[in-house]
Amino acid sequence: MTLRDGTEFRLESPDVWDALPDTRRVFSGFNAPGQLILRNPDGSERLLFDCRGRAEPCVPLDAAVSLDGERVLFSVYYGERLGNGWWDGVTLPNRVLSGATQARLHVVNLETGIVTPLAHRPGVFDVSPTWLTDGRIMFASSRQRFREPWMHWISPNNRPHTQLYIADADGRNAVNVTPHEVSTAMHPYLLASGRVAYGSHWLSHNLAYSSTNGGINWPGTLDNFWVVMDMDARGGDMTALLGAHRTSIQASTGRTKTMKALHFLGQRLNGDIASQTTIVETIWGWVTCSAGPRSPSELRVRCPASCLAASIM
Repeated sequence: MTLRDGTEFRLESPDVWDALPDTRRVFSGFNAPGQLILRNPDGSERLLFDCRGRAEPCVPLDAAVSLDGERVLFSVYYGERLGNGWWDGVTLPNRVLSGATQARLHVVNLETGIVTPLAHRPGVFDVSPTWLTDGRIMFASSRQRFREPWMHWISPNNRPHTQLYIADADGRNAVNVTPHEVSTAMHPYLLASGRVAYGSHWLSHNLAYSSTNGGINWPGTLDNFWVVMDMDARGGDMTALLGAHRTSIQASTGRTKTMKALHFLGQRLNGDIASQTTIVETIWGWVTCSAGPRSPSELRVRCPASCLAASIM
């Protein structure tokens, strides 16, 4: 590419244009504006929510299909403006959401296409929702308004932190179910067993594993200190699933997998839980861990034979 001053610049990794949410870009800094699109089995598409052309820049993300397959719950992230991506000191042509202001949950009825905003507090980030088996929802929210604890030698990122809430399907009667988390809890994911896995930002001023002592190593940056937890659908009986016990694991091929920055979750048909591991905006790939014994009352979920995609322009 040719820069504004006329000099030539060769971009070795064009995928950096795809600035997506990660452990560092939590509420903004990713490509914008965006659309929420339903893709049918025949390849046709239907637009569910469009942020293009809006006065307030936004991106719809975190889509979650209801257990009956009739509704989609998602969050719309808002910002003050659209900036430009950058890499290695060079401004890129892709536009990114800048100056995060708030995020609000919405639900769309797939039959009618009607989009309904959920109960919300201005200036709060309500993100990463999931449906629960009783028809309620769980989501991450910054409404508690707290910041991460101070840690020696590491500068805080000074962004709002979220905890997990359970609320009615319309977003009302929200109750904080992770007040024990000293930092961020995000991305709850309903497992086939009925339990909920989520990403936990393990930060504290007195962590026993703040140096290499057989547990997770000193993070180097606050954005690299995420582990995978799970709990029951009421917010109790927490278990550390992955990343809280070792600094890394070795795959069957001999390749070492880092246990830092475990973020975003899914589940395979065989019950294994999948987690993405990201290191400072760089996606390294997926790691999996066993989901353990499966409940006899395993969920039978009917989802539409289609694909949801958040298209970031």
